[in-house]
Amino acid sequence: MVKFILAAAARLICTTLIVSTSAFAVPAVTLTEAQNGKTVVVDQGASLIISLESNPGTGYKWQIGKNDNAILKFVDQSALPPKTPMPGAPGRQMFKFKAIASGNDAFELEYVRPWEKGVAPAKRFGVIVTVK
Repeated sequence: MVKFILAAAARLICTTLIVSTSAFAVPAVTLTEAQNGKTVVVDQGASLIISLESNPGTGYKWQIGKNDNAILKFVDQSALPPKTPMPGAPGRQMFKFKAIASGNDAFELEYVRPWEKGVAPAKRFGVIVTVK
């Protein structure tokens, strides 16, 4: 009986911890092409996700051009396939960052063919991120 009570108490404590910590979770901020050139405010500790149209079949891909890792730490990069599976249809490239310190970062991504050196990017995506 004591084991049963202890196990039930442990489950209750774990459930309480999960519920209470998720109530304090800082939401993620997602940016798309619509925020290009804008200023965005992000809470310290929040995730910043940038989702941009990309077509790797053309050889182009988004890469980080400017970033202050002391403010926005790069976490991960992934790709989503096209919504419609057709040859040449664009998908999305996603970048995930963590806002680790307060300050401003003039952040920039560049759409380039990585093997072409000395060629200007086909597109740029830039935002000023203010972490509070």
